[in-house]
Amino acid sequence: MKLKRLLGLFVILFLAANLRARGMPDYYSQTSLLMAPASTFQNGLLGWANPALPAFIPKFEAQFRWNRLSNANSPLNRWGVFTANRGFGFQLLREKAGEGWISNYGTSLALRKGAWAAGVGFHWSRAAAGIPAHDRLLSVGWIFRPNRFVSVGTAGHFSLNHNLREGVLDVGVRPLGSPMLTVFGDFSLRNHQSFSASKWSAGAALRILPGVYAMAHYFDDKTATAGISFNLGHTGVAGQARLSDQRKLISRNYAIRMGGLLENVLSGRIQKNKRYVPIWPKGSIVYHIYRFGDKSEHSFFDLLKNIKNSSADPRVSAIVLNLSDVTVQPEHAWEIRGALKRARENGKKIIVFMENAGISQYHLTSVADWVVMDPLGALSLEGFVMGRTFYKNALEKLGIAFHELRFFKYKSAVEVFSRKNMSKADRAQRQAYVDDWYALVKSDICQSRKFT
Repeated sequence: MKLKRLLGLFVILFLAANLRARGMPDYYSQTSLLMAPASTFQNGLLGWANPALPAFIPKFEAQFRWNRLSNANSPLNRWGVFTANRGFGFQLLREKAGEGWISNYGTSLALRKGAWAAGVGFHWSRAAAGIPAHDRLLSVGWIFRPNRFVSVGTAGHFSLNHNLREGVLDVGVRPLGSPMLTVFGDFSLRNHQSFSASKWSAGAALRILPGVYAMAHYFDDKTATAGISFNLGHTGVAGQARLSDQRKLISRNYAIRMGGLLENVLSGRIQKNKRYVPIWPKGSIVYHIYRFGDKSEHSFFDLLKNIKNSSADPRVSAIVLNLSDVTVQPEHAWEIRGALKRARENGKKIIVFMENAGISQYHLTSVADWVVMDPLGALSLEGFVMGRTFYKNALEKLGIAFHELRFFKYKSAVEVFSRKNMSKADRAQRQAYVDDWYALVKSDICQSRKFT
């Protein structure tokens, strides 16, 4: 129902805009308040440049950005408010045009599945009397973040007033696999425009301290920007200067951010004891626990949620998992391992302590950066086995007859009442399951621990 309402709002805004258009603004003029390409560094303009970005915003976030020309006493030349929350974004950008202002509005709707995100956006504008507004735009965007090293974003902007289209590609690379260094670049091309006339830019963001980043950005028109960003957890500020090809100051950008939790510049001093998350699910890990009487059991979904939240929290540098006296099913171990692997790809260190472990626990353990084992513990890698208990003899002794109606070869659910041992079909399908599971576990363990 919520998604339908958002789609309805999107359609209403699309139909409501019937404006006199002055043309389609180019990508770089509309994103001049950005400190780096939208999908490569932090949260860009929250869907203004790429409508897929709000899919990566789990909680409400707002940004206020503004621009002044080089004259210290100059009034605001451009300012904007950008917001997003759980796949939906709304933005307002006002820019000076002669003696009046043009108000540009944008809305975006995005969905995410794993490393992929896709979104659609609509832009329209209103202008002061006598000043033509910009074209209405329909935007589509995609973002792909397969691991901690690469982020790729693409966006297409289509004018609804003129035959104008523009495509944008931006790429960010973290050579160290962490926010320490991000190298980025972007590229835009319009229809009716030769490839040689396309526009591009490139730059880098360097993490000086936790939450403090320095950025440099070079454009193909020989202008450049240099800026710095300070994050204070749920808030942050940033400043940026644009220089001409002769290295003279052209303008200055400023930004204030509120909402989502990012790395805190003060975390190293005031949060020294909160930099790791200990997890000890002592007892059994089960799908469902009851309110009373289940103190020895732990919710599988709560454990996954805890790992996911720790992975997204910039204050957390490590997750420490204690597997002492923990009973875990193979399928649970596989999913928990996947969650820890994603946390590791997000820059978190994984440390696992084990005492007496079998192959399922070791499969889970193998994803860790460090494995610590009790010197008096034991590790037993005996593989997997499946078996069944058959009741035919017991039923005969009780004088109970059971007749099996079987229509398909592998429908073996009630064999336990009609046979004394496994049928060939049941043995074959269970052996296939055991072989596949063992191959998966063996492959994961060998890859993680660098075994042949």
